[in-house]
Amino acid sequence: MKHSIQPLIENYIVHGIDTDRPDNLLTIRAFKHEGDIYIYVIDNGSGIPEEKLNHIKQKLKNPDVESSSGLGLTNVNERIMLLFGSSYGMDIYSEYEKGTVVMLKLPAKTREELESNVQNVNSR
Repeated sequence: MKHSIQPLIENYIVHGIDTDRPDNLLTIRAFKHEGDIYIYVIDNGSGIPEEKLNHIKQKLKNPDVESSSGLGLTNVNERIMLLFGSSYGMDIYSEYEKGTVVMLKLPAKTREELESNVQNVNSR
């Protein structure tokens, strides 16, 4: 899906990067396991305070929760779940002042399967 990773990188640049640090690091890893694709965006940034992290996770589970924080993450998660079902989407792990890991889980599909899926959704 287009623009699925971009909001994750943007969040790191806006919220996690420390320009005074010489060792800022953002890593993207992807692998296929048993018919699914896992994409990890890992940073060593400022992390997310526990209360805010819990709120973001709640918003990912229930997008109707009112908040302006995590809007890009929520949009990506909703698009994934809409296209592929509730067993796919995003999860976030973070430790304040140590960094964050965002994991995307997607089904491993060919381009043709994805295009067929999108056409089926649009024809409903």
